[in-house]
Amino acid sequence: MTVLAIAAALSGCGDTGTPGAQSSTTAPVSSSASAATGTTSQSAATTAAGGGTSEQPCKPDPAVIRNAAASLAPVEVVPGKPWKWALPAVGANPTVNSICSGLSAALISIEGATASSPMQVLLFHRGGYVGTAEPTWNSFISTDPAHTTDDSVGLKYKVVGSCDACADGTFYCVQYRWDGAKVVTSGRPPRIIGTTVEPGSTKC
Repeated sequence: MTVLAIAAALSGCGDTGTPGAQSSTTAPVSSSASAATGTTSQSAATTAAGGGTSEQPCKPDPAVIRNAAASLAPVEVVPGKPWKWALPAVGANPTVNSICSGLSAALISIEGATASSPMQVLLFHRGGYVGTAEPTWNSFISTDPAHTTDDSVGLKYKVVGSCDACADGTFYCVQYRWDGAKVVTSGRPPRIIGTTVEPGSTKC
């Protein structure tokens, strides 16, 4: 499905709202980021993180996931119409692993989301936010338990076929792993570039 189709699906979602707070982190966005709008200011998969070490006790802030989501800039699929990210509740748990795992992930989407809405993956190391899995938003992301361990997060990215729910879609598997100092990535997710989707590197 093209981004134009995603934009059409989004036209009935939620209110446009006002741009949210920018991220307080200062790590640069990867040079591989696409030209799509809605970029975040930090990608954990390409930058070192300061979320704590395994020697430190894990005492996460109950609002750590909500605060991480609130730090992201709104995404603009349609120019001039920013869509705010839906904020998880205080005390929300990650989607993958526990918050005190070596690496955990929270999958979020926009307010009033539909199945094809933009998504982002927030990554955490032992209770500390270390950035997003990608510098830009993606869509159709699901968990991949077969490639998930205490210090790694496995995800599946779907490139739709003839329709969102049709069986001719293609899945690409990506694993994000904490190597003791930063997040490293095995596999490349699909990238949304303009009105097209560039396939990922490793089919599931």
